[in-house]
Amino acid sequence: MLSTLNIIIIISLLVITSFWGYIFRGKSESSNDFFVGGKTIPWWVVSFSIIATTTSAATFVTVPAYIYGDGGDLKYLIVLPGFVVGNIIMAYLFVKPFYEENVTSPYEFMEVRLGSHVSQLARGLFFVAVILSQAVKLLATAIVLSEILGTSISIYESILIMSAFAVFWSVMGGISTVIWTDFLLWTVFTIGAIIAMVFIFGGIDGGFSEAWRIADAHAKTVIVDLSLDPTKNFTVWVGIFGASIFHLGSYAVDQVVTQRILSCKNVKSAKKAVIFSGLTVTSTILMLIVGIGIFAWYQIYPPSAESTALIAENKDRVFPHFVIHELPDGISGIIIAALFSAGISTLTSALTAVGETTIFGFYKKYFKKKADDKHYLKASKIAIALVGALFAVVAFAFNTFSKEGLLNMALGVPGYSYGALLGIALLALWRKGSWKTILVGTLCSVFLVTYLSFAFEIGFFWRYPLGALTVLVVVFGYEWILNSRMVKKLV
Repeated sequence: MLSTLNIIIIISLLVITSFWGYIFRGKSESSNDFFVGGKTIPWWVVSFSIIATTTSAATFVTVPAYIYGDGGDLKYLIVLPGFVVGNIIMAYLFVKPFYEENVTSPYEFMEVRLGSHVSQLARGLFFVAVILSQAVKLLATAIVLSEILGTSISIYESILIMSAFAVFWSVMGGISTVIWTDFLLWTVFTIGAIIAMVFIFGGIDGGFSEAWRIADAHAKTVIVDLSLDPTKNFTVWVGIFGASIFHLGSYAVDQVVTQRILSCKNVKSAKKAVIFSGLTVTSTILMLIVGIGIFAWYQIYPPSAESTALIAENKDRVFPHFVIHELPDGISGIIIAALFSAGISTLTSALTAVGETTIFGFYKKYFKKKADDKHYLKASKIAIALVGALFAVVAFAFNTFSKEGLLNMALGVPGYSYGALLGIALLALWRKGSWKTILVGTLCSVFLVTYLSFAFEIGFFWRYPLGALTVLVVVFGYEWILNSRMVKKLV
């Protein structure tokens, strides 16, 4: 049961965040204001918003759970440099072309360069991928809320509460509200995580060195893995190749991130925002350290039999459980409020992104081709509400049927289609390929990645480069065959 102090802190942060978002909501009088903030948002705010979105409450829940669980260790660190490299490639490969075409999404960029058929295909892939990935993040936050409130509320009820708040925040002020609240919340939950870390190591005799010794004795401190096994998710080769392409794809074709990049004033500011957002790895490192601390803490101070059974049933509960049962009132309240708010903020990011894609990618093209901007703005808010409900339904399904850890789900689910999307984005960059060959390449990509993932359990970071490469091979291979001398002689 939450203490009165914690309840006050949680409510206060939600009220302050809502008021903060209202102040920075912008005009929101047009779809341009609503979806890209009129391109007036400072680059450093955009950068912190990207960091908040790519880490989210899921990171703060799943990373300590990964360390705590059986087989968990620090090999996740090996992929983080690849994330930074992916950011740099994104900044110098895609940002300038996006701004030169004056687009509001990567799918509009594909439409300008490759035609409407290709852009519709890409939008469809994005829609499916973002629904699946954001449902995982919704589930992660719902687990936090359920753990906080105990038996008085189920995970399913938590999912509904999260979805309702996310829809409310999204329609209040569009991307401007989302970005500015992200900035505030990232600051709060980072401070909260640092406080948790200080408390953990302060409560262990010998501090960090003793916690490290305990973790090392249980093989939790392994970092380097030179294995060539493609089924492993965290190896040196994944860090060099897979993780960099993963992050490039996440930034170049995911409207949740790209929408923020396109909210900057100009190309120079956008590049700064993307490169600086490489600091997102610091949040992951912080939570890996917290995970080491929690593991050591429970080795020294074993939880009750009831708590042990609860965590064993779902290891993703371990950090919220620790916050509730081990941290003092006030400190736990700050972290709970931050996790709660961060989870909602991440969903609002996805809702505004899917709202833009749905209305301008499908509704305007096929249902209401001629209407004023206010009509589309209103339709976008309705679409946001419907998508919020869909997030909840898919999160229900994940919680009911999936036994896979949330970290694996959050990183792996988008890979079935994001690799193909990255391939299409590269083709748009080079203005290569017809929509028919791209369609064939995309189908081959999705099929191959899905088959290898289920039949051979290929690591999720490899899905991105493999998916992109398949699209490129099919398209360029077809053009090479078509233009070869042998074909010309036959014709």
